[in-house]
Amino acid sequence: MLYYIIMEQKAEIFDVHITHLTGGGMDCDAEGIFHKKILTSLSVVQPIHGSYSVKIGGSGPFVIEEGNVFVAPPNVTQEILHRNGAGQRMKAHWVFLDADINGEYRFEDLFLVPPVLRADYNEEIYRLLTHIRFPKNYFEKISAGYRLLEILTADAQQQTNRSPIGSKLEKFVRQHYAEDIGAKDLADCLYCSVSQVFRYTRKYYNFSPANYINSIRLQQAEILLLNTEKTVTAIAAAVGIADGAYFSKVFRKYYGVSPSNYRKNFLSDH
Repeated sequence: MLYYIIMEQKAEIFDVHITHLTGGGMDCDAEGIFHKKILTSLSVVQPIHGSYSVKIGGSGPFVIEEGNVFVAPPNVTQEILHRNGAGQRMKAHWVFLDADINGEYRFEDLFLVPPVLRADYNEEIYRLLTHIRFPKNYFEKISAGYRLLEILTADAQQQTNRSPIGSKLEKFVRQHYAEDIGAKDLADCLYCSVSQVFRYTRKYYNFSPANYINSIRLQQAEILLLNTEKTVTAIAAAVGIADGAYFSKVFRKYYGVSPSNYRKNFLSDH
């Protein structure tokens, strides 16, 4: 279990709980494919064959060669250019991770992780991502998740405690994204006015309430696209967007391609 002292307010970290841990992969001709997207979970990405050119939240570009690892916090813009390795193929794997700290804060509220990890972690991270994606059992998966968090904190900058409001919003939306929710439901969750909810989502996520809810829905949709054979219409309904045409429009806005083309370009190798 992780244990740290946050220097600014001397707050002990006494509990770390992984709330979301999923993995994905690709093995395809991806030369020149460009994605600009915003995810709502921390992502850890490693090219196995081929490379990336990545901008994260305005920083970069960083060239991520085979075996190296980049980390992107949630709710920041990622601009990713894919480059094939030999044989006109690119192979990569990744993990999406969320963790609560002390039941109040998200991991990224307290730790600012470098966008590119030190190369001496590459081999271990390869094993950890593999265990998360293809675990022998639940314990292997969750153990790998906590070890990955420990690695991420090794070179991270510890940050001042932030308000837990953002974490409370995120928890609520993750629990109810498949339902017909909106700004009023977020306001009821926080016992505040709708106008305050708009201020909070702008402050913590740089989104309107509706766009923040959709960002989480789309992340769940991405997981379903890459790891199931559900139709695009079925996936739209599963993540709380009843109108398939609207779902495709919003997905294209965030990811730059249609849901069907995203699936085609990035077939999961589960």
